[in-house]
Amino acid sequence: MPTVKEVQRELCRREWADRIAKCESSNMSVREWCAANGVNVNTYYGRVAALKKDTAKLKKRLRRILFLWVQ
Repeated sequence: MPTVKEVQRELCRREWADRIAKCESSNMSVREWCAANGVNVNTYYGRVAALKKDTAKLKKRLRRILFLWVQ
């Protein structure tokens, strides 16, 4: 069972994934979108980097699981 901290982290990750998707689908630059939505540009890019890192870790775990499963 996940801890409270793990649940909070996942909710934050999902919230930021949604924000990033909204920014990318808007017709604004990142700076414009951040200004319009009260988000610091450095925070935005930090969250993008964190999500990429989490995604890379997940892909690595999945590859490992699939490799073990195929053997």
